[in-house]
Amino acid sequence: MLRYALEPADLLAVRFESRPGPLDDASGASRALRQRPSVLLAQWRREVLPRLPQSAAVALMLTPPAGVTFGFGAPLGHHLEDGLEAVLATPREQLLDESRHFVASHGALPGALRRLPDGDPETLRQVTTGLRAMYEAAIAPYESCLNLIRDADVALRALHAAREGLRSAIGHLHRTVRLNGMVLEIDRPFEQTVRSSGLGIVLIPSPWVYDEVRFVADPSSPLTVVYPTRLPVRIDPGPERSLGRLLGGTRARLLAALSDESGPGTQELARELGISSATASEHLGILRAARLISTHRGRNGAVHRLTATGKQLLGLNL
Repeated sequence: MLRYALEPADLLAVRFESRPGPLDDASGASRALRQRPSVLLAQWRREVLPRLPQSAAVALMLTPPAGVTFGFGAPLGHHLEDGLEAVLATPREQLLDESRHFVASHGALPGALRRLPDGDPETLRQVTTGLRAMYEAAIAPYESCLNLIRDADVALRALHAAREGLRSAIGHLHRTVRLNGMVLEIDRPFEQTVRSSGLGIVLIPSPWVYDEVRFVADPSSPLTVVYPTRLPVRIDPGPERSLGRLLGGTRARLLAALSDESGPGTQELARELGISSATASEHLGILRAARLISTHRGRNGAVHRLTATGKQLLGLNL
């Protein structure tokens, strides 16, 4: 078992991150393409593989189906161009360190990457070209779907944490993870204890992780926990249909009914959906607690509107 001994400061700085950045997506997609296909990625995989350009091969080399991959120390949340510039500027010491870990895990560097430990500019340019090609073929056409999946997941996890506490929320990320007092435990086929940096914990939902949880522990950064989402990646998923699988059909229909900005009341929504006012009120309360809608008193009673997060989940322009 792998154990992370946490500091009190870690538990005070836990946050969900629904937008890890385009390079994180490009890396995750590259690994997913090299792994055994999952049902949730079946359509995505069928569409992406035929249109991958040859230049994307370098991105695949960086991400074997298991074990250590190259990260280049690129922080979360970069725009694509900023992230690629960060890769080009990766310090040689970091390239050497990541290369050593890669070789220890996989035996050798692929031929196209053999000069990467030296910081060879041409190799780094090939890397950024490959990552850009992977992003444009495997991520850009699906970006709205990816954002919808992760935003919905984060909204529900945050609501769970507010209602049931952090221990329960972490325990529901995956069956192999639990918070036991001040120790984060992860089922692994070895025994190791690592002391936390005290910089917090970042929880990231990922469509590229199927039935596992991945951890990134860097002394200079918060502990990163990447856990699986449960919706398929596809073009134009139909926001209401996808949300129905995650939020429940009635709550997804309520969100869709609020998309016209008219500010309907509870009874009006109940009539539109064919449910009782009590049922509508209960579901609206859950959506409000998740900060997907806001409610205020109007002349004729309570009126409801989507928040910015609610609009994002439905793919509406803000």
